[in-house]
Amino acid sequence: MWKQVSQLAGYGLKVESIKGKGYRLERPLYLLDELRLRNALKERWGERVREFNVLKSVGSTNAELLESSKDLPVGLYDILLAERQTAGRGRRGRVWVSPFAQNIYMSVAVRLSGGFSVLNGLSLAIGAAVADAIKTVCGIQVSLKWPNDVWYSEKKLAGLLLEVQGEQEGPVHVIIGLGVNVLMEREAGQAIDQPWTALSESCDVRVDRDQLCVALADSVLACLESYKAEGFAGLRELWDEYDLLKGRNVMVMSGDKCWSGEYLGVSDEGYALVRGEDGCLRSLAGGEITVRPVS
Repeated sequence: MWKQVSQLAGYGLKVESIKGKGYRLERPLYLLDELRLRNALKERWGERVREFNVLKSVGSTNAELLESSKDLPVGLYDILLAERQTAGRGRRGRVWVSPFAQNIYMSVAVRLSGGFSVLNGLSLAIGAAVADAIKTVCGIQVSLKWPNDVWYSEKKLAGLLLEVQGEQEGPVHVIIGLGVNVLMEREAGQAIDQPWTALSESCDVRVDRDQLCVALADSVLACLESYKAEGFAGLRELWDEYDLLKGRNVMVMSGDKCWSGEYLGVSDEGYALVRGEDGCLRSLAGGEITVRPVS
């Protein structure tokens, strides 16, 4: 018994000792149902989802899937979920806080033809797909902060990290990592260095993580199918529905430079369009700058 209790504690779960009765978890635990998820995705996508797995713990779902999907053919997808990440990563090398069985940590692997140029706007398209899935399942009006953060009530709810390998002109191997705060408690998120929220704080009913996982995977795969046919231009209207900053004054930070302007939206290529205080319209690429609302 003590071995099992120690294992639960190793996952960060709080176990109480009840005199004369044994042990119990401080809070209920709802694990992802791998069979339920697999069957739901198979019904929708059939053999196009080549591999689907749910792990109890992993360093990073992106790193794990990047290695295991190296032989993934064009046209198929691999999907990996985990209950916990011990080395979860966000954009710009930030740590992604990943407590056990509280959130969703998902990575999707795809191989795209056309070289690196085909990736323009992909992260924005996926962000719109994630926002749309959350709104559909949870019934809340989320928004997108360029390039791909999902916000609710001016706080970060979900984020993406895309990692790419391949040749300049040949097929590119893309890993799409997404994290959604579902049940995360304030104590678990103390290390997060920006305002954040979780669906448990935002929704009137308890969110079924299985249902949300299926909706997210389905929305991301459908987005990828559309993206392969039309690029970001075909998904720009969906992005515009969720654009948090359009028409607002923003602060643009790039390296050691900082300037203000009015955010006008995004181009068909996914670039942020910002008119500076000098009147010049600038087109900004993802990964080079950070855009935050001016407080």
